[in-house]
Amino acid sequence: QNLESTTIIVNFDEDEARMSFASILDAAPKRLSSNYADFGTSWELRFSTIPGVSAKTIVRAQDEVNLHPGEVLVVSWTVYGKTGPMDAPHWGYFFMMACCNLVQYSTLGAFLWHICRSGCGQNYGDTVPFEEQEEITCIVPCYMPNEQPIIMGTIEHAMNEILYENISADAEDKPQGKLTIVVVYNAPPEWSHPIEERLAALHNTRFGRFNRLFKAVRVPESKSKAENLNYVIPDVSSQYIAIYDADHHPDPVSLRRSLHKIKATGVDCVQGSTYIREGPLLLGGIVNAEFFVTYFIIFPGMELLGHTGFFGGSNALWRTSFLQGIEFDHAVQTEDIDLSVRAILRSARISFCSESRSGELAPSSVQALWKQRLRWAMGWDQVTFNHMKAIRESDIGARLKCGLYYLLPFRWLSLLLAFFACIVSPVISTVFAIRTHFSYRYGYLGTPIAIANGLSFLFAVSIITAAVAQLVRFEAPATRLRTGVFIVVFYLCTPIYILCQMVLVTESLFRIARKNDTQWVVTTRSGGEATEPATNEAPQAKRQSFGAGNVMGNFVIPESPTRKRSVRSSGSQPADFGGLELKAMGSDSVNPPRTESGSDSPLLQSPTPEP
Repeated sequence: QNLESTTIIVNFDEDEARMSFASILDAAPKRLSSNYADFGTSWELRFSTIPGVSAKTIVRAQDEVNLHPGEVLVVSWTVYGKTGPMDAPHWGYFFMMACCNLVQYSTLGAFLWHICRSGCGQNYGDTVPFEEQEEITCIVPCYMPNEQPIIMGTIEHAMNEILYENISADAEDKPQGKLTIVVVYNAPPEWSHPIEERLAALHNTRFGRFNRLFKAVRVPESKSKAENLNYVIPDVSSQYIAIYDADHHPDPVSLRRSLHKIKATGVDCVQGSTYIREGPLLLGGIVNAEFFVTYFIIFPGMELLGHTGFFGGSNALWRTSFLQGIEFDHAVQTEDIDLSVRAILRSARISFCSESRSGELAPSSVQALWKQRLRWAMGWDQVTFNHMKAIRESDIGARLKCGLYYLLPFRWLSLLLAFFACIVSPVISTVFAIRTHFSYRYGYLGTPIAIANGLSFLFAVSIITAAVAQLVRFEAPATRLRTGVFIVVFYLCTPIYILCQMVLVTESLFRIARKNDTQWVVTTRSGGEATEPATNEAPQAKRQSFGAGNVMGNFVIPESPTRKRSVRSSGSQPADFGGLELKAMGSDSVNPPRTESGSDSPLLQSPTPEP
């Protein structure tokens, strides 16, 4: 690093003299001499003379020059900063940056290897005869006081927009569809709302473009998504189960892609990707960019390095036989991650399929986003602490153990390294550069550190390039430019993002240490303002409208929408439906529904459509 270039003139009137550079420095300005002295012998000096002047060139401090009487020595030199061995702090800095680069480039390399060998993305089912297609049950769990403004739109999408059955949607005499849509929800005991009348009218009927079966179940005494899922999964008879959150609208071919991958690879679960389909422009755009980079770059590399993926809670396809042998834990903040770890400990295979996409609503505000991410952070930390002993003592093999360690405790180390690379290192480099510019006491960080910083910058450029390439491959042309712009914005805001992650994890660990990690905060989303229910004593989360308009859209209600739907009863016992209470709002009497089979648990059987 060039610290200063200076020229001085040294006159010698005495007889021939022999002078070293140390003597020449005595003729230099005092400031110059004192500053250089701080470097000891670790600096390098380079000298040259003005052409035409009889003089010697001094290249080292200990070199001497012979001067004759009357000669004028004109010496120009440049002083460079430290180039000698780095001290302990410098090597510590270099070690941290080397670790950062190791993690970064291992993920990037795994992603590139995944791209080279991946074959996911085919639309399985296009050529399979309708009679040979497997039946799939799509379960939509929700907390109805929060989801009632959007649930009808989700039902409409599931019944009409998901492409699966190989039948003509315009045929007059359509066979019974292969998909069963089950909305399973919970609410406070005293809560009631007209939405339940609509769901009761649709329950156990077939309708829509593909003549699919729809069921709605209210789970008594349930207080969580986990309890809702545990209630209905044991009664599923189809070969596969797809799980979607209430705000998810899967892409038309996403289910086919997931089914293709689960059949082609033999895994137990395929986890698709998520994007923001509606939300505030800035907030929704940045979250969507984060989702795109995470699902299309980070997760594929993570799966290859850790030898496993994980279930993300929505847009996932499971083998029913495996899911019925394990239950969701309602006592944790992220029941999906907890179930993933327990499933992997049972040697389950979970894989990502980024091409299987589903759109969700963005949180309604920054505050709602923060509460959601805090819940996620606490959930991951809970799962890490709860299962570390089980992972250590399990017999799943070293490969899967390393994968679980990579997913759980290693993420803390990854976050620390990211914090150092994105915040600490730039601050140190900037401060060092500024102070060196105004004072020559600080010298040079060193060549190894400069190379490590350069590699870190090259990684950021590579990730953006990879994101753009994935964007061209998978993003629709209409939204490609907007998503690309927000990806750039997201990376420019990476230091802020990493800092927020550090704060979230710190608060999460603090709450867990204080046993204050059990409170569940419902995430409010954009997409419609919740109306006041007919009877609701419990507090209800509010939504922000984002131009949703009529949440019913062009949804077609079967005949007799106000018909009183009932549940099966026996003798004088309260009416129930396979153990699941389904309220019929305003009903004074009940009539048992007809089913195709005489099963005592008709929840997920295939009833004949009622007139």
